Amino acid sequence: MINCTSATLSIAMDKEGSERNYRGYLNDLVIEGYLYKKSIIDSTLESTGGRKIGTLFALTKSGAEVLSEMIELPKNGIYFYKEGIRAKSPFGFTHRALLIEVIAEFFRLEKQGKIEILDLIPEFQKEGASRLGTSKATSKVAVENGFVVPDALIRLRIGEKVRVIALELHRTTSTTHINEQLVKHAEAMKKGLFSEYFEEDSTSFLCSIHARETTLKNTIKLIREGKFPNFDTYSNGYHFTTVSDIRENGITNAFFHANGEKSRLFNI
Repeated sequence: MINCTSATLSIAMDKEGSERNYRGYLNDLVIEGYLYKKSIIDSTLESTGGRKIGTLFALTKSGAEVLSEMIELPKNGIYFYKEGIRAKSPFGFTHRALLIEVIAEFFRLEKQGKIEILDLIPEFQKEGASRLGTSKATSKVAVENGFVVPDALIRLRIGEKVRVIALELHRTTSTTHINEQLVKHAEAMKKGLFSEYFEEDSTSFLCSIHARETTLKNTIKLIREGKFPNFDTYSNGYHFTTVSDIRENGITNAFFHANGEKSRLFNI
């Protein structure tokens, strides 16, 4: 329930506006050990009785209001940054909100019983001291000429198979830059670095997600023009889509390969 927006809560619950689903998900969190109790009591600011037994954080004020309304909590029992999300660039908030929305779709798929999420590490999960400027993204892996930092690393079970998937939600409209990102990921995939991160020996995959249809088309065009060296070697591991396609068709039906063939990454 960390970094929730009203939209991502509805996605993860799989039914918009359903109070029962919100309560049910809280119950799941209790069973899995993430919350002490599903009834979260506010800290006692005005009186001497009661105690805080849990805390919820929202990404935005509206997200906090939805949580408050759905699980009958006082508004001051849910925390959020009053000044808004602080980022190094004005694009930081939009990218993070979109990434959380995409991740929520994976949780929706899990709630439907089609996958089991074993590990999920978003790029904004840091290790080290942020206030000292020494923090780094937990999802970072070292390659020959620097680092690759996927927007999220996911290890999941589909049927009997465990797959490691790197998510890249492209925040730029520069197809040249996107192509460079995809090429760098190829090195990490070839060396099995994403799978090695989770001590898996399986092949890893990359999901390239674009905010705009035109950017995706131009990226595919560059690949077909040969700007991605030896792409045929890696083509089965690359899966493409847009945020709007995920919203409309869901995770299992949104992705396709660079040659136009439909992806079966999530529905084997």
